[in-house]
Amino acid sequence: MRLIYIFCCICIFLFLLIEFDHFLPFTAPLFARIYLKDFLCMPIVLGLCLGCYELIKNKNRQHFELLPVFVLTFIYSIYFEAILPHFLNRYTADWWDVLLYFIGTACFYVLQQIYLVNPIHKLRKHLFMKI
Repeated sequence: MRLIYIFCCICIFLFLLIEFDHFLPFTAPLFARIYLKDFLCMPIVLGLCLGCYELIKNKNRQHFELLPVFVLTFIYSIYFEAILPHFLNRYTADWWDVLLYFIGTACFYVLQQIYLVNPIHKLRKHLFMKI
C-alpha cells in the first residue's frame, strides 16, 4: 500500500475517532473537534477520488495535477464556508476552515508528488547512491 493511501486511511481513522468520540471513554479536545476535521477533509476526499480514478483508469500510479486539486479545494471552500452557512444553521462561515482545507490539500499534494510521481526506489537511489 502506498504512503498516500496510508495517509488517507489515517485521516479517515482520525476523523471517525473525533466524530464518534461520544462512544469512547474520552472526548476529543475542542481544537480537534472544531478544526482538525477541516484539515482532514480534503486529504480524505482527494484520496477517495484518486482511488476511484485508478479503478476507472485500471492503472496504478495515477496522480492529480496541481490545478484540479486546488480548484476542487476552492469549490469545497466556497460551498461549505460561503454558501451553506446562509441556508443551514449547522454550518458557520469560518475562514480558518478555508485555510485548513488548503493546508490539508497541500499535505496531500506533497505526499502524492513524493511517493506517486517519484517512486520510492528512485528516492532510495538518490538518497543512498554510492560516492
